[in-house]
Amino acid sequence: MSMTVEDITKLKSLQNFKLLAGEKGMRKLVTVAGILDHEYLDNKKPFRAEAFDKNSFVISSLLFAKDNNSLLLPAIEGLYKSGISSFAFKTVIFENLPQEVLDFADKNSLPIFKFSDIEFENVIFEIMDAVKTDDHLIMVEKNIEKMIEYNLTRSEVAVLTKGISANFRQNAKAAYISGRKNKSEMNKDVILRRFYANMKLSSKAVMCKIKDELIIIITMDMIDKMKFQVIIEEILEYCSFGEDLTVGYSDFHSSYEGMDYCLRESYYASCAGRVEGKANIDYKQIGTYQILIPNKNSDEFTSFMFRYLEPILCQEEQLKTAIEYFLAKGDVNETANRLICHKNTVRYRVNKLHETLDAQATDFVFYENLSTAIKIYLLKTL
Repeated sequence: MSMTVEDITKLKSLQNFKLLAGEKGMRKLVTVAGILDHEYLDNKKPFRAEAFDKNSFVISSLLFAKDNNSLLLPAIEGLYKSGISSFAFKTVIFENLPQEVLDFADKNSLPIFKFSDIEFENVIFEIMDAVKTDDHLIMVEKNIEKMIEYNLTRSEVAVLTKGISANFRQNAKAAYISGRKNKSEMNKDVILRRFYANMKLSSKAVMCKIKDELIIIITMDMIDKMKFQVIIEEILEYCSFGEDLTVGYSDFHSSYEGMDYCLRESYYASCAGRVEGKANIDYKQIGTYQILIPNKNSDEFTSFMFRYLEPILCQEEQLKTAIEYFLAKGDVNETANRLICHKNTVRYRVNKLHETLDAQATDFVFYENLSTAIKIYLLKTL
């Protein structure tokens, strides 16, 4: 998730921070927070570069410059050189900063904020808590990616799962959520922050960004499909996922030794759902996608798809007809509705496809071969 200055300012304690300068630096990363006050009390050495880590979000009362505001610009220059991400001051001594300081911040894309009526400790605690959560989620995402992409031993799966949580209950089920048409339909970072800010919800599940999408893992002592669905619906409603989504569901598996099955099945179901244009789909419903998805990039599958569809790949009308005929499960009337044309037109186009692609095959074998090739084609476009 990688917290940026912009992300930090959306935290509860920082929502009233007012940006004064350096707007172009709002995408800078933040990895730590610190307080500046005593480091500048020695006027002979107004800045110690080692005082703050790179990517720090630094806050201050500007006490060090109370009787000498000429220290402000050297301080900001020093902070910038040390690599901080942003600076914010509490308006207890200065209501505003000199224009030369703001100009420096604008020129160097260093965001500067002012705030009031907020305790330093609250600001620091909330920033560090958010960064800590973010760091954990990055590690969780890596563990999930490994379990989806690689065939691991049961002990390896257990170790990676414990890295996600050591408090999972016995049985697990996952939901993989993606935009049906494109991955940018969800504001994933906002959804994650909203979810983890709700202790009641986040105590029931784990949510993580994965492959630029989102996955939710729910565990329970006894397999309870109704309870799982209630929790999922509660999360989806509260976090405002938006519309036009596909949610792919795994079966229940052992939380620690079978977590890779949960993750992989929910991902496969989501992929199949996106191809089919479905909002919700279970792994057990996806049929041959269970084989096609993990092998969609294999040389054999790719070669079959190109060899079979090659005559129509550059023929827009024929390719669109083939896709809609497949999505309509071979129903001519439904295909006509999808293409907004007469069913006789569809029959003519389908017969032409049959003759072009698979002239020797029966209708049944033609549809079987066509649907397999189109499935692979569409999976490769996800």
